[in-house]
Amino acid sequence: MKATSLKLNRLAFILAILVSSVVLPGVAVAGSASDWVQGTVVEVTRTLATRNSGADLTHRQMNEVSRIFGKRFSFHEMARLALDQHWRGLSNRERTEFVSLFRSLLERSHLWKLSSHAGSEQRYIGERMEGDQVVVRALVKVDDGDVPVDYFLLPDNGSWKICDLSIDGVRLSHIYRAEFNKVISESSYKELVRKMSAKLEEGPTAPRSKK
Repeated sequence: MKATSLKLNRLAFILAILVSSVVLPGVAVAGSASDWVQGTVVEVTRTLATRNSGADLTHRQMNEVSRIFGKRFSFHEMARLALDQHWRGLSNRERTEFVSLFRSLLERSHLWKLSSHAGSEQRYIGERMEGDQVVVRALVKVDDGDVPVDYFLLPDNGSWKICDLSIDGVRLSHIYRAEFNKVISESSYKELVRKMSAKLEEGPTAPRSKK
């Protein structure tokens, strides 16, 4: 579990960087999946650009970034991948509840870090087909070098939605899957939901208020 926590902390750090990066020239073609991913980053950075230097995000900015996430990410598919075989045994009500919890946890883990990492560099280096998904490849600049990041996209009504991420060769869905499966195997799905709900109640759940 400790190794899993370390991986999640590393992923949280990189995720906060990659959604608040400065886009550098790359191989993206207008209208391509790479171009669409760049649009996601640009939309977030425009929201962050209105904050004071070094300041936390305001509630308005948090809500706006959350809206962008909801439009650009398929939290339903991300939750399904994270639960893997356990997803099949859930009712529609349980699936809806889990998707909401999972989205809240992802946003809580990563949105708070955006203001600290805005301005990091991200460069797109290509894309490939993988089944019914398009994988957009990028490099994110961090203090100790470039980190490879793959965005996994599914077609969505003529556009795209991000359904998974691979950061430095580690799939986000696989990290969460291992953690969730361990809890369910040792206890139950209800215990997983309880732990997730408790996690959301821990620590600061909002940025400092702005006057």
